Amino acid sequence: MKNNQKLKNYIRFFIWLKLTVALVIKYMIGKETETKRITELYPDRVSSKTDKDLPQKYRGLLENDLNTCTGCGECVSVCPTSCIALQTTPSENISKPNIEIYKIDYGKCLYCGLCVEVCLPQSLKHTRKFEKAVTLRSKLNRNFTMDEK
Repeated sequence: MKNNQKLKNYIRFFIWLKLTVALVIKYMIGKETETKRITELYPDRVSSKTDKDLPQKYRGLLENDLNTCTGCGECVSVCPTSCIALQTTPSENISKPNIEIYKIDYGKCLYCGLCVEVCLPQSLKHTRKFEKAVTLRSKLNRNFTMDEK
């Protein structure tokens, strides 16, 4: 008797399991056909963002014009993530040292705008550029030189 009851319980369990799996599969297939796909190919010519689509106060990638930069280091000292590296050497012009290294690590940058606010010569600015995707983290570093515009 016990073996017969166990066999019935196993059969009920497997029937229940089969029905459950069938319902789950039916739900998943039905759900897939009912929903609209939201993934878009990139770049999508219709809905991709352009500079004009971005909000007015959008903070994009940082740019520094080293021709107007004084090398004071205020941007370095105020940065909460230390994503800006600056190295200067003395020059003949006392008010403007030679800027040897000015580097920004976009991987660390929070785009908070503190560095832009404290920049007195206003050489450091947020651009309207928004595409920051790279394949290697090392490509997120940007070295600025004096002859860049």
